[in-house]
Amino acid sequence: MAKILIVDDDAAVRATIQLLLERAGHSVVVAGDAARGSQYSKPGIFDLLFLDIFMPGMDGLETMSWFINSNR
Repeated sequence: MAKILIVDDDAAVRATIQLLLERAGHSVVVAGDAARGSQYSKPGIFDLLFLDIFMPGMDGLETMSWFINSNR
């Protein structure tokens, strides 16, 4: 199954998405903000990213751009 990273500042949202994905057989890693999520930025680690759009600091769109540019 897929390896998935969830980056969301809301613990309840992270836990809910993680539970649903793990029950479906996926491997899931969670991070509470973009800084923590960025530690997993090596190419090929994840098949899918779930990013919260509205987070303090670096928002989801900036985080997505950062992941794309760091994996080039």
